[in-house]
Amino acid sequence: MMARSRSMSVRPAPRYSDYILLMAMDTFAPGARVFFLDGDRTRYGVVQSVETIDGVQVVVIKVDGGGPQMKLPVASISRAG
Repeated sequence: MMARSRSMSVRPAPRYSDYILLMAMDTFAPGARVFFLDGDRTRYGVVQSVETIDGVQVVVIKVDGGGPQMKLPVASISRAG
């Protein structure tokens, strides 16, 4: 009996930029509870949307207790437990 030949396609190794893209996609989804420091206070809120401004990911946050929405860089906020 003859063995069947399977065509095997070889996938190239992922590029470094592919990993960067995957890390960048792991951000705060709308609806996520977050907190950030505002002077000496810790403020809490909910992510409304995520934008990219000049290559920097920015989240729009609806702050608890009212007030205007805030836009902050992703690096300056943390997930609220």
